[in-house]
Amino acid sequence: MPHGKLFGFLLLLLLLQPALALPPLQLYVEITPEGGTLKPPPGEYSGPVVIRKRITLDGGGKVTVNGGGSILTIEADGVVVRGLHLSHSGDSHDQVDAGILIKANDTVVQDNIIDDSLFGIHLSSAHGNQVIGNRISSKDRDVTLRGDGIRLWYSHENLIKDNVLDHTRDMVFSNSRENRIIGNRMTNSRISMELVFSPENEIRGNTFIDNYNGITVIYSDELTIADNHILRMRKLTGSGISVKESWLFP
Repeated sequence: MPHGKLFGFLLLLLLLQPALALPPLQLYVEITPEGGTLKPPPGEYSGPVVIRKRITLDGGGKVTVNGGGSILTIEADGVVVRGLHLSHSGDSHDQVDAGILIKANDTVVQDNIIDDSLFGIHLSSAHGNQVIGNRISSKDRDVTLRGDGIRLWYSHENLIKDNVLDHTRDMVFSNSRENRIIGNRMTNSRISMELVFSPENEIRGNTFIDNYNGITVIYSDELTIADNHILRMRKLTGSGISVKESWLFP
């Protein structure tokens, strides 16, 4: 559909929205051209949103997206998402309902706020991405029933840096190698970081406070774990760093 007709269709749909309904952000995404930048007017929008082309979505700290299974899904390489407030994800652990689901490569997800979201940011077969400076919290429930603040699944060579996680469950890396996890902060959660079959990762300069457990390493060789602060674990059985059948760089 030509952009002029699509824009007219968008206006018609917005006019037909019930007075109290939130406008769907997906419509704005659809009319943004490949390689373009979308800066929605400040306000609240409804999700879910799926990005299937390379664009920049910049909320400027004034755009809130509410609801969805996963609120925002990135399926195109090279997408940039920043300055959004994403809230009220779905409740399905089986579907891994998240604030942001990344299923693409070379994206930048930066300076977003994610709250009341079961999982925070989930990377699934996603490589070379940058996840920087996001603030993440889960749903208000027992720690075992929350989702992971950051979860990598078969995802390699990503940068996870300067994110702040509070009242989530775990930070999980499964079958994910050569990632850099630098300068993150996690509080009031369960397992600070768990790596399973995830070799050659660098874990440096992170701070973990008031969690049940520190860093757990299982079947993950050639890790660099340095300059992290692990304080005030809330379980008597918790350990700062536990290692099973793995070897680390000194």
